[in-house]
This record gives sequence, C-alpha cells and structure tokens, in this order.
Amino acid sequence: KNNDLTTEPGIWLDIGTIFEQSNDYHSAAEAYINGKFYGNMTKILSEIKSSHVLLNYAKAKESDGNFVEAADAYQKAG
Repeated sequence: KNNDLTTEPGIWLDIGTIFEQSNDYHSAAEAYINGKFYGNMTKILSEIKSSHVLLNYAKAKESDGNFVEAADAYQKAG
C-alpha cells in the first residue's frame, strides 16, 4: 500500500489553502496545479509572478482543452 499523502484526493487543496492563507502564492499555485484545483488557482493568478508556475498552469489548462485560459497564462508567463 502506498502511504504517500499526495495520492489522497483533496490533499492538494488542503496544502494549497494553507500556503494561500500564509500568502505563499507560489507554493499555493503549485499545489492547486498538482491537484487540478484550477478554480482556486485562478483566484490567486494575479499574485503569481513565477514564469515557471504560470507555464505549468498554462500547460495544464491546455491539456484540459481550455485554450483561451491557457493562452492568457502563456502570455502572462512571457
């Protein structure tokens, strides 16, 4: 049995929420992307300055077929 907590549904939401509450938006964004909690990611998107995180978000949105949001994230990433 795998005891890795990151395989539990919703754990990424909890992790992201904790980071967001401590104003660590970079880490919160990574957690939300990992857990595919894109709704939470969009509410902190304006706080994200890391091109790496923005590119990961854009790729995730693109793979989900959300091309307009992906294009916006790619543009913001530079």
